Amino acid sequence: MTRMLIPTQVKQATTGNTALLIHRINQVLKDILKGTGKTLGNLSVEAGSKVVFEFHNVPPITLSLNEGHIWLQTPLIWRDELHFAKSAGALLEVLQYPLPWVVTDQPVLGLRGRELRALVDESCFVIDTRFGELLDAFYLRSCRLQQCVGEYSRP
Repeated sequence: MTRMLIPTQVKQATTGNTALLIHRINQVLKDILKGTGKTLGNLSVEAGSKVVFEFHNVPPITLSLNEGHIWLQTPLIWRDELHFAKSAGALLEVLQYPLPWVVTDQPVLGLRGRELRALVDESCFVIDTRFGELLDAFYLRSCRLQQCVGEYSRP
């Protein structure tokens, strides 16, 4: 089961480019929901918004638009710092492979290894299927990272 939660928005100034990007993101999210039989209704993503995708067996994935940058991120759960350090080789091996439509080609670890982050290329929202492909790839990458430290099973 997947749920999308859209919390209260943080007000930000929007430029013309940001407004167009927001429109594209809204359209892609509506199309994704329509494909699952759900509707977004009159809710919409705005600058500063966060969309949270909740899955059954992994931590949630958050899509956020902040100052014109689009981020995907998810928390990573480690037992302790020692276990994280012992898993470093396996983690780096998983991280080295590129993800589609990520600006840096690869996701990165943030907050001292406690989250996986990816800066999303705006072109991801030009064709409807691209974001779905990126979300799937990001989901699988986060599952693989969790598997490296033995916290989650592979989907």
